[in-house]
Amino acid sequence: LETDFYAESLQAGHRQRLFLQCTEEGFFPTTSESEDQPFGNMIGPDFFVQVCQRAFGEWLTEDVILKQLRSTNVRFGGLQPAIERVHFTNGGVDPYRVGSPLEDLNPKAPATLIPDTFVSPDLDSIDYENDSDELIAAKERTRTLIDTWIFEDYEPIRA
Repeated sequence: LETDFYAESLQAGHRQRLFLQCTEEGFFPTTSESEDQPFGNMIGPDFFVQVCQRAFGEWLTEDVILKQLRSTNVRFGGLQPAIERVHFTNGGVDPYRVGSPLEDLNPKAPATLIPDTFVSPDLDSIDYENDSDELIAAKERTRTLIDTWIFEDYEPIRA
């Protein structure tokens, strides 16, 4: 674990990302809460509280972090945000999927779970030779949704 938070390797957004985790998002991938994984049970929430404190100071106690997370969830709607024109895509083995809607929230906020994929495989171009059928379908769905949303309220200018 890099402990010099001013090191060059951490100046590419890692410190900022950690600050968001510690004060707003709180997604800390623990291993202590489940036996259904192969990584042991040594990494619990207290480990991440210590990381946050080492990076930003002792003021970031577990209570402060939990209060901040509750505030973020209230502000943005938690797993039920009032949102439109968004496509939630998640990989079936992506650990971040637990913080994202996995089912459609409404007709203008659909969700797609892509089996057997990890983090963000749908952000690459469509590869009809190597992508799975499910990944191709997810990418095509995103493209179709964006096209629909762009032209939804479009009225051509007539001379």
